[in-house]
Amino acid sequence: MTTEQTQAAASFSLVRTVPFNFKKVKEADLLDSLEDHQKSSSDFMSQFEVITEGSGDNLTKYYKRKSFTEKITLPAFVAELPEDIRETVANILERELQQFVKSQYVDNYQPIGAHDLKTYQAVLSSRSSRSVSWDYTQEQFQLAIDSLRKFIASATGNSEVGERFANAAAQKFTRSAIQRNLGNFEENLLKKVVARLTNWAEYVAEHEATTADEVTVIFDMWMTTLDKHLKADVLDIASYL
Repeated sequence: MTTEQTQAAASFSLVRTVPFNFKKVKEADLLDSLEDHQKSSSDFMSQFEVITEGSGDNLTKYYKRKSFTEKITLPAFVAELPEDIRETVANILERELQQFVKSQYVDNYQPIGAHDLKTYQAVLSSRSSRSVSWDYTQEQFQLAIDSLRKFIASATGNSEVGERFANAAAQKFTRSAIQRNLGNFEENLLKKVVARLTNWAEYVAEHEATTADEVTVIFDMWMTTLDKHLKADVLDIASYL
């Protein structure tokens, strides 16, 4: 590494400030999801704002967790990457770690904890080794499918491809769904599907923040299924990673 590269790496900030935004939920749904001590704690409940819609008999009360920002730290190796790719890799890892921190700590009302690569890999390994129960609504699932259909159609310039991709997604990318809608069930195709899904998630995160909050769990579910396909068929995971 040249002196200039060393100086550039030293000045590159690995600390990023990221936002956490939340959707509104009905009062009953929120209270059902909380422990008794959380419901009774004024300090805990102060992190929510109350939203009312309608009036009279049609009045509906919602709770919305207040948005906030936190600092996360990217892996040290990012600073040593070539300058022409450093920021791109940093932005991708920032979004990935932001989602990791949200699911691991923020959504569980815990302080931001370790999110280094070792912790990240250990948690992902633990998740993949057990049966995962995905918590989402049908509305979220349909929103993800519709958004994906539109993105793929635009990216490929072919509405039929968008429709086929959406059909496979609606069937949660099972082996039969992939064969029926996208082609032969093989490594190259699976990698292309993973790449397209990743591109979609990056686009939504950058251009459709509200949608991103809703569909992250769907993206994680689809990617977990595809990852299992790749591993189950003893495919070349090294090149995939």
